[in-house]
Formats: sequence, C-alpha cells, structure tokens
Amino acid sequence: MKCLSDYCDFNLKQVVKDPTRNSNILDLIFTNMSSHYNPPEVIAPLSTSGHNMVIWMAKSQQRSVNIVKKIKFRPTPRYNLQQFGSCLAQYDWSTVLNIENVDEKVEDFTRATNDMINYYFPERTVRMHSDDKFFITTKIKKLLRKRDNAYKQRRMQKFRKLRNRVASEITKAKRHYYVMNIGRLDTNGDARMWWKKFWKLTGKKKPSINLSEQGSDSKLEDSDAANMINTFFADLTNDFPEI
Repeated sequence: MKCLSDYCDFNLKQVVKDPTRNSNILDLIFTNMSSHYNPPEVIAPLSTSGHNMVIWMAKSQQRSVNIVKKIKFRPTPRYNLQQFGSCLAQYDWSTVLNIENVDEKVEDFTRATNDMINYYFPERTVRMHSDDKFFITTKIKKLLRKRDNAYKQRRMQKFRKLRNRVASEITKAKRHYYVMNIGRLDTNGDARMWWKKFWKLTGKKKPSINLSEQGSDSKLEDSDAANMINTFFADLTNDFPEI
C-alpha cells in the first residue's frame, strides 16, 4: 500500500488552503499542474454532508453564458392576506360610492386598492439565472442566500437549520412541479408532450436518427429514407403466402 511520501517524487503540490471540515483541511488535491488551474474554492457542504465542497476549475475552461433576469413579484404571506382582507372590509368606501363621474369613481377606487396592495404586498425583485434548475422558486432563492450568508459568517447552527429548510423546500418544489407538469400528462395520455417534458427536465437532447445509405456516411433525403423504411417492412412479408 502506497504512502503519501511515495508520491513526492512527482513534484506534487497540495493546493487546498481553506478548511474543509471544521477547522481542518481533510479534502486534499495534489497536482503538478496547478498553474493551469484557478485556486480551489471551498464552499458550503452539499445537503447534509459534514465536508465542505471543493471546486477546482481550469483557467481555460469555457463557461456557458449565464443570462441573468430580474423578476419583480409581490410575496403574499397568509398574515398579510388576512390584514389586506380586513382593510378592504373596514375601509370607508363612501367617498368612492358618492362620486358621480364614472371615470373619477374608477380612478379613486383604483388608487385606494393600489395603496393597500403596495402596503401589504410590497414589490420585491429577484435575480433568476438561465442555468437555474427547473424547480427553483423565489422562496428557494431567498433561503439559499440566507444559507450562504450564514455559512460565510460561520454561524454554523443557523447554517444547518437553513440547509435543512432548503432541502425541504426543494423536495416540495420538485413534487409540485411534477404534479403540475408531468402528472397531468400521465392522466391525459399525451405521450408526445410527456417525452418533450422529459428531455427538458433531464437536460438532455432528444436523440436524432439519421438514416444513411449502406456503406456511405452521407445522409439520405427524406423521400429516400421513407422509401428505405417502406422497402424494409415490405421485405419482411416476402416469405408469407398470398391471401
């Protein structure tokens, strides 16, 4: 069995500098090609793992373009919904009802309701990335930011609680997405749409079948491919007796 000293002859260098479990560096990377890579980045553990993750990326690696979109939305927590309903019920609408001009009545009503909406459901902005998983929601995004901030601040008890909440919310989001997008296709019997969703969720491309002439790499025209398929199936019945 080889010992660590056996590899010293290869000029290997340990490049992980930050702790990977508590205050210890237990996850190591030995290399003699460190000049071709960026310094390793140690980030929060994956799921319930006790070890931090180590990301080591090549300098020449080509990254896919990550498009960032800012999406505005209004959170509607249950308590605020109840308060909004109470405000609507208790508001003095006489000023609106007493207006004779219809346009002015609509304008005053819209102003009053918009003021309530802005107060109880203030607008928020979230950044969504093109490489986000299909199940990612604004709630999960918010929890991820809190989790990462807790980790950076070394507030490990809070980090573990947020980590568990993130895992729970992701499980719920996946189930909800399946029910709303895949489960309905099962009951409707739409096989074509089911497979379309399948390829999208798995991130894989639908396999393409290119028919080519035997002994040649050139692709057949659509009409020639159709004739080839027809001939193949017709030949299967050549040995059958005529009816």
